[in-house]
Amino acid sequence: MTLTGRGRLKAPSAAGGARWRLRRRSSDSSPRSRRAAHDLGVHRADVLGPRGGRRGANGLERHVTRVARYHGESRHGADREPDVRRDRRRRHPAHVDEEYAKSDLFHKIAAHGPASTPLTSSAPDALTPRAFGWRVGGLLALGAIATAAVFTLPPIPQDPAYHDFADHRRVLGIPSALNVLSNLPLALVGSIGLAVVARGRGGWERAALLVLFTGLALTGVGSAYYHAAPTTATLFWDRLPMAVAFMAFCALTLGERVSPRAGPWLLAALVMIGVASVVIWRLGETAGAGDLRLYGLVQFLPAVLLPLALVLFPARWLRTSDLLGAIGWYAVAKLCEALDRPIFAVGGIVSGHTLKHLAAATAAAWLLRVVAGSPEPR
Repeated sequence: MTLTGRGRLKAPSAAGGARWRLRRRSSDSSPRSRRAAHDLGVHRADVLGPRGGRRGANGLERHVTRVARYHGESRHGADREPDVRRDRRRRHPAHVDEEYAKSDLFHKIAAHGPASTPLTSSAPDALTPRAFGWRVGGLLALGAIATAAVFTLPPIPQDPAYHDFADHRRVLGIPSALNVLSNLPLALVGSIGLAVVARGRGGWERAALLVLFTGLALTGVGSAYYHAAPTTATLFWDRLPMAVAFMAFCALTLGERVSPRAGPWLLAALVMIGVASVVIWRLGETAGAGDLRLYGLVQFLPAVLLPLALVLFPARWLRTSDLLGAIGWYAVAKLCEALDRPIFAVGGIVSGHTLKHLAAATAAAWLLRVVAGSPEPR
C-alpha cells in the first residue's frame, strides 16, 4: 500500500485486481503520528487475513507491532539485513512507529474494514455522497435566497452620517486619535501573519492565508487613514482590503470543509467578488448613485454561511472551535460598531468603534494562533 500525493492510500487486493481506498479525513496533531501515517504500508491480506476474513483486533495489533519493531531495529542500522529480512522489507517498505501501530486506528480497521476507516483515529466519519450533496445544496440554496432577497431591495447609498463617530478627541495632534491608533494592532497582527505563512510550504491554503493576512494588514493601514479624515473617498481604502480579507477567509473555510479541490477557484472567485463590491459602490457614489447591496452581502452573508459549513461538514485540518472563535470575535467587533455611541456614553473613555478595531485585531490574532499551531503544511 502506498500513499499518493493527494492524501489517499491505495493498495492492490489479493484477487481480481480490485482496489480499496482509504481517504484521509483529518490530521492528528502529533508529528510522530502524521509521519507514521504517511509512511504506513499494510497489505490487504494483513488486514483481512489469509482467506478474506478480517483478522481480530489483537491479531492485527500483534502483526503490525512486529513490523514496527523490525523496522525500528533496521532504521537504527543495528545489523545488516539478511536476505529473509530484505524480502520482508520489500513486502513492508515503510517504517511504522510502534506507538502508532498500537493506536485505535488498527482496531477500527479490524472491526469495520479499511474502506470506511479514516486515517487518524480522531477523524469524523465521512459523509455519504447523498448527505454531502444535500448539505452543499442547502448552502447554495441559502446563499441564492439571501442574494435574491437583498437585490429585491432598492439601491442603498452611503449614509453621510456614517462618518460622524462618537469619539472625535484629538491627541498629540492626531484627529480621532483612538479610532486611528486602535488600528495599529490589526496592522501588526496582519504583518506577523504574513511572516509566519511565508515560511510555510506551498499549496492553495498558503495562498489563501497570504491573501488573508495581507488584507488584514492593509485594513489596519486603510482604516487608520480613513479615520484621520473620514469621508466617502477615504472610506474606499478602508473597505477594499477588508473585503479581500473577508473573501479570503470565506474561501479558506469553505475549501477546508467542503472541497479542497475547489479551494483555488473559490479563492479567486470570491476575492474578485469582494473587490467588485467595493469598486461598484465607489463608482456609484462618484456618479451620485451609490449601491451597498453587494458589499453588504460580502460582509454579512459569510457570517451566516460559514458557521453552518463548520457544523455541517467535518474538519480536515482546522478545528471547528478555532474557526468559531475567530468568527465570534468578529461578531463582537460588529456589535461594538453598532453600539458606538452608547458605549462612549458610559464614562466617555472609549467608544464602541475603537473597541471594534481591538476586537477585530483579537479575531486576527486568534486566527494567527490557529495557523501557527496547525499541523498541516502552510
